[in-house]
Amino acid sequence: MYGINTEFQIPYIDCLFLCVSSMTVNGLATVDLSTLSVMQQVIMFWQMLIGSLVRPCYRVEERLMADLCINRHDCCPTVFLPA
Repeated sequence: MYGINTEFQIPYIDCLFLCVSSMTVNGLATVDLSTLSVMQQVIMFWQMLIGSLVRPCYRVEERLMADLCINRHDCCPTVFLPA
């Protein structure tokens, strides 16, 4: 974010803080986010996606359910079509 500063210059320490804040998805900001350029906002959005816990937790839950359902046939429901 520091390398793509536009008309509104953001100090390096504020860029570092914003990057860590967006990676941990805690919502803290030291500058007004509306003054960021579109590219800086896109970078922050991708950092939020990468740092979000939703996706890794989903993968862990998916693997756990797969491990539990290996030898059990009642985990996978059967679809009955009406006659």
